[in-house]
Amino acid sequence: MSVEQLKIDAIDAAQKYKALYKETLDPDDLDMFKRLMDVYNHLDGFYTSPGLFSQTSDGPVITFADGETSIVGSGVGGLQVPANYFSVGDTFKLSVHGDFSSNNNAQLAIRLKEAAFTISETIVTLVTTVDEHFDMDVNFVVRNTGGPGVAKLLTVGFFSYSKSSNNAPEMFHFDSLDETNFDTTISTSLSVTAEWLTSGATNELYTQSLNLYKVF
Repeated sequence: MSVEQLKIDAIDAAQKYKALYKETLDPDDLDMFKRLMDVYNHLDGFYTSPGLFSQTSDGPVITFADGETSIVGSGVGGLQVPANYFSVGDTFKLSVHGDFSSNNNAQLAIRLKEAAFTISETIVTLVTTVDEHFDMDVNFVVRNTGGPGVAKLLTVGFFSYSKSSNNAPEMFHFDSLDETNFDTTISTSLSVTAEWLTSGATNELYTQSLNLYKVF
């Protein structure tokens, strides 16, 4: 059975259930109706892309000399957010993949920013790597809306890669709660930056893909 047919069947069942019990919807009936509607809404999601931004070209190669630099390459969609767009519970996912090389004990800072304000920062200490892949996944959850000091944004994520010497995985988890600078009442934009905190001839990083999408 196709997803389209499942959609039709789910909404048809929900409508018939409501019509049958419209005079006597008790809590159990109402719960069943909501479950049927949830099935329809879930299936309907197959046809509406939650994607907000998709990077379609490599980001810039970032070295120690570049200082803090955006890792985002050009793409389709956007990272801009209009004023009063967020609602409590809104959840977004950022997925990043790229390549990097590093000296032993090189320190790399990854920052997630709303306009000029840093909403999350993680500093990772790397081992010697040569042309290794890295992945970073981040979830953002809007815990409250409003101006600075009222709005709250929870950020949780990880940065991972494999050692060149033995292919052993390395992973760094991070989380932060911004309840100082986050502001949902103004138009703003999301940016992701990287900065090498230690110099090194081989320290460099660039992204190959970066995707942002809404998950709730």
